[in-house]
Amino acid sequence: MNKSLLSLVALMSAMCGCTNLHSVITSTQTGLGVSVSENPSTQLYEMRFGYFRNEFAFVPGDTNHPGTVPDVLMEIRMENILKGGLVYQRLAVGSHAVSQPGAAMLFAKGADGGVDPQTAAALLRIPAPDAGATAEKLPLAQAYQKAPDKAPYDAVAKACGYDTFAAFLTSSTLTSADVLKVSTALKAANLLP
Repeated sequence: MNKSLLSLVALMSAMCGCTNLHSVITSTQTGLGVSVSENPSTQLYEMRFGYFRNEFAFVPGDTNHPGTVPDVLMEIRMENILKGGLVYQRLAVGSHAVSQPGAAMLFAKGADGGVDPQTAAALLRIPAPDAGATAEKLPLAQAYQKAPDKAPYDAVAKACGYDTFAAFLTSSTLTSADVLKVSTALKAANLLP
């Protein structure tokens, strides 16, 4: 990333009051044009032809929830670049963005922007994320918050496959079965009523 782009990011961060370092920054640079110049090593003239584009996206992080990466879905499509082609770019960033149906649809598209009937039917069979996991882990989060000693909670989380209890609580891929497993282990350790 060049210095002017970094300066622009810093200015945008200051303007929106963002102090969160977990922002999403994307930049693409392409070219279209003709360049005629002398090659210093051969002292011969060279001619270059191509297309050019600049693209920049800055999505600031959530200052109310530091440490969380914003969710971004982006699709860029250009037709008939000098009547010879198509530029098609896709981007999905963030745990929710990559697991929601829009991302599946985004990446299921062909270069022409369409989805064939078999792929469309398969997309409809993708199960929705388990929305109950968030509500189900709330009592566990409250017990963890009230606990004077967090180490036993971290030990239970580690035994269930998570680095820490906080990592378990902030995981966006939890299912009801995952929460039940940790909840059962917490009850067995007398950390939940």
